[in-house]
Amino acid sequence: MHAAAAFVKVVGPDPRLRKAASRAFHAYERGSTTISSSGLVVCGHQDVDLVRVLIPVCTILPFVRQDARSELLKLTQADLLELSRINVLWEGFWCQAEVVQCFEVPRIQAALSTWILPGDACWSLAWALGKGAQSVTSEIQAHVVELSCKPSTGYNIAAFNAAQASARQVHWAVKAKMDQGAPITAVGSPFGVISPPHFANSVMHGVISNHWPSGREGDKSGSRDLLMADMRCLPGMEGGPVFNQQGQLVAITLLPLMSNTFNAEVPLLMPIGLLADAWAKCCSSRPYVAPVTDASAAKMAQLSTDANKHQPALVPSHDTPVSSSYLTERVRTSQGHSPKWAAALPSIVLVSAPGSGWASGIVLSRDGYILTNAHVVKPSSAHSSGVHSQPDQNHFPFPLIKVRVSSSGNSWHVAEVVYSFRHALDLAVLRVKAAPAKLELQPAVLQSGAVTPGQAVAVIGHALFSPNRQMQPSLTVGNITKVVYSHAVKTGRQRSAAMVMTSATVHAGASGGAVVTADGCIAGITTSNARHSGSGSTIPNLNFAVAAEALQPLWALAAQPDGLRPELIQQLDVQDSALATIFMLSQPPEQQTPAGQQMLEGSRDTQGSARLAELLSKKGLSKIQTPLATGKLDVPGRLSRL
Repeated sequence: MHAAAAFVKVVGPDPRLRKAASRAFHAYERGSTTISSSGLVVCGHQDVDLVRVLIPVCTILPFVRQDARSELLKLTQADLLELSRINVLWEGFWCQAEVVQCFEVPRIQAALSTWILPGDACWSLAWALGKGAQSVTSEIQAHVVELSCKPSTGYNIAAFNAAQASARQVHWAVKAKMDQGAPITAVGSPFGVISPPHFANSVMHGVISNHWPSGREGDKSGSRDLLMADMRCLPGMEGGPVFNQQGQLVAITLLPLMSNTFNAEVPLLMPIGLLADAWAKCCSSRPYVAPVTDASAAKMAQLSTDANKHQPALVPSHDTPVSSSYLTERVRTSQGHSPKWAAALPSIVLVSAPGSGWASGIVLSRDGYILTNAHVVKPSSAHSSGVHSQPDQNHFPFPLIKVRVSSSGNSWHVAEVVYSFRHALDLAVLRVKAAPAKLELQPAVLQSGAVTPGQAVAVIGHALFSPNRQMQPSLTVGNITKVVYSHAVKTGRQRSAAMVMTSATVHAGASGGAVVTADGCIAGITTSNARHSGSGSTIPNLNFAVAAEALQPLWALAAQPDGLRPELIQQLDVQDSALATIFMLSQPPEQQTPAGQQMLEGSRDTQGSARLAELLSKKGLSKIQTPLATGKLDVPGRLSRL
C-alpha cells in the first residue's frame, strides 16, 4: 500500500562510551556508538531523488554538540559532532541522510507537561527495558527532526521512483478521531541496530487505550493531543508510523510514559494532525511538503485502489526487510471488524476509599448500585465484612466511599456499602447516595453465554492513573486464557464458570473493573493479578476475574425493584470450601498432587522459580504510602490484589 516507515541509524564518535547513556539499547565498536530508531517517510511531488524522513530528536541528540542543544529549533547538519553520520533504510534502499531542520509540536509538550512535573518521581519518558537509561524531558519528546535522504550510488532509479510514488499516496488522516478501543497497527524497527533484516518494519497490532485530554466536560469535542495505546511496543519503534483499520496514517510512536512506581510503561502516540500542523508552519513555503490529507481522501483512496489493481504488493523474501506496501495491505485484511469493547466504558466508575487507594466499579442499575471488590472497601484493620447498615461487635465500620461517575461530568458522589461478601467471592455492592436521575447511570450488560479460552476480550478499569489525573478508564485487550469451573456456584447448572483468566494487561487500580467481550458485555469482574515469588515483580498479563456466571444472581436481583437489599445479597454469600480453593489458586483435596511431587515443587521454588503462590490474605490490601495524587501504591504479596 504505502511506504511510510524507515529504519534510521546514527553512528558517531564515542571513545568513552557515554553516548548510549540515554538509550535502551545500542551497538559499540572501536570508539563509535550506533543507535537507531524508526522514521516517518514523506515524498513530495517535487522531489526527484530525495525522500524526507521525520524522526524524534532524541535519535540524534547524543551526537549533537553541547552548545547547540539549547537551541534545537536552529539545529542543522553542521551541529552534529564531527564524523557523525546518519543512514536510512527505506524500501530496500540505503540512503545517506542530512539534518534539514528541527521543529516543535507545542501541544505535545503542553500535554506531557501536565503529566510530568519538574522533579516528578512517579512518571518519566523512557523505555522500561533501558534500566539506568536517562529519561527525556517533555520538551525533547515534542521535537521532531526532518532529514533529507538520498540513496547511495548505483541505486535502481526506476525502483526508487516507484517507491516514491507509493509514499506519495500515503493518506494522512489529520482529522481522525481515535476513540478508545479503535484498532491500530504500528510499524517500526525495534532493536534494528542489531540486524535490520530481522527487525526493520516489524508490525505490532493494538488498540487505543486512552487519550488526553480525556473528554472531560469543557474539553473541545474530538480533541486528542496525546494518545495512549495498548500495544507491545519495543525500544527503537519511536518515530514509526501508526495506521488505523483503514490503513490510513493516524499517528507516530513516541517514547512511552513509564511508571516508576509500578514498573509499567504506557505506549504514547502523537496524532498525525498535530505533526502535520507543526510541520506546515515550519515549511509552508516548500513545495515538496505535500502529504495527502483528509481533504483529498476520496481521490487518493481511488488512486490507491487503482494502483493496487495493477501493482499488487510483493511477498517479501526471508532475507529482506518487509516493505510497508506489503505489510499495510495485510493490516486491512487482518484487523476485520472493530469489536464493541468501548460500549462498556460508560458503565465503569472510579471508586475511592481511604486507606485502600482507588479502584474501579461496574454499574449494576440505574438507581445507583455499583459492583466492586470487597478488598477495595474493606477496613484495613479487619478481616470482617457483611451488611454495612447492620454492624455488630464482629463488624468494623466501613470507611467513607466515594464514586466518580463520568456520565455526570466526572463528579464525585458519596456511596454506602450495601453488602461486602465475607467468603469466596471478592465482591461488594455499593449504592451512590445522589439522586439516580442526576447521574444518568448506564448499567452494564452481563454476558449471557459461556466464554471460551482464546476468545478476544478487553479489560476496562482505572489502572495506573490516579484520580487527580481526571482520566477516563483505560482499555486493554487480550484473550481468555482459562476458564475455571466450580460445582458450588448456584446458577441452576451442574457446572458453572467461577473464574476467568485473561492475557490483557492489568495493573493496580483495575480492581473492580470489567472483563468485556467483543460485543460489549461483561464476562467478569477483575480481582487480582500475579506476582513472581522470586523477583517480586508483578505479571500484568496473568490476571483473574470472577466469571459472569457467578455474577448472574446479582444481575437478576438488580433487575427487580428493590432487589439489591442486603438480606437478599447475603443469601448469595455462601461459605463453600471448593469455591474458595479456586480463588486461592489451590487444588481441591481430591486433586492434590502426591507428597513427593509437592516436595519437588517446593524445592524448585526455593531456587527462584516462577511458581505462583497463594493469594494475599484478606488484610493484604493495596496501601497508599504517599498522598493519593501521586498514585504510588505498594502492592504486597505474591498474587496481588489490584
